[in-house]
Amino acid sequence: MNVTIYFRAEAETLIANGDFSKNTMVISFYDPAIKHIDKSYTHVD
Repeated sequence: MNVTIYFRAEAETLIANGDFSKNTMVISFYDPAIKHIDKSYTHVD
């Protein structure tokens, strides 16, 4: 098993470009309290 850590922007770019392999799991940690700061902040999907 390989573990790679990405910043949110990096993960979003890889996903948008289709560069994540089929057998990839994304685990995203965030603080729901920060939603009041940036309304557009959502889960990495």
